[in-house]
Amino acid sequence: MRCAAGDLLGKRIWPKALLFGMAASFLLALSYILILTWLNSFAHAVQRFFEIGLWMPAIIIGFGLQIFLFVYMRESARQKNILETGSVAVSGSASASSMALCCLHHVSDVIPIIGISAATIFISRFEGFFFSLAVVSNTLGSVFLLGKIQEHSLFPKDNKLISRFFRLSMANSFALVAVLGTLALAISLADSIYL
Repeated sequence: MRCAAGDLLGKRIWPKALLFGMAASFLLALSYILILTWLNSFAHAVQRFFEIGLWMPAIIIGFGLQIFLFVYMRESARQKNILETGSVAVSGSASASSMALCCLHHVSDVIPIIGISAATIFISRFEGFFFSLAVVSNTLGSVFLLGKIQEHSLFPKDNKLISRFFRLSMANSFALVAVLGTLALAISLADSIYL
C-alpha cells in the first residue's frame, strides 16, 4: 500500500485543487468583465482590462493559486485527519481580503453614479496602490498556505522537484515576502501621493 502523501498529488486531490483554482481565476475575471459591462459597456470592460496591464493577470492568477493551495491543503489534511480550522480560517480570510482589495478600485466606476465625485478622484489616484496591495496579499496568502503544507508534510515526498522546493523554509520565505511586499507598498503609496 502506498503512503497517502504519494497519492496526494495524484489521482484525487491534485485535479480537484487545480479545477477549483482555475474556476476561481475564471470567475474572478468573469466578475470583473460583467461588473464593468453592467456599469458601462463590454468594450469599456475589455479596454480597461488591457489598460491595467499586468496587474489583472497577476491578481487573477494569484487568487487562483491561493484557492488551489487552499483546496489542496484542506483535502490533504482531511486525508491525514489533521485539519486545522484556525489556519483554514486565516487563509480563507486572506483570500477574501485579496479579492476585496482587488475589486476596491472599481468603486471609482460606481461613485459618479451616486454623486460622490471627490471619492472617485481619491480612489482613482490610489488605484496602483490598491493593485499592489491585492498582489502582495495574494502572495502572502499563498506563501502562508505553502508554509502550512510544509508544516504538516502534506506534499508528495516521492516527487523530487516538489521535495526540493519544500526544503526551503516557508517561514523565512513568508518573512521575506512580507518585507519586500511592505517595501513595494510603501513605494506604490508614495508614487500615488507624489505623482
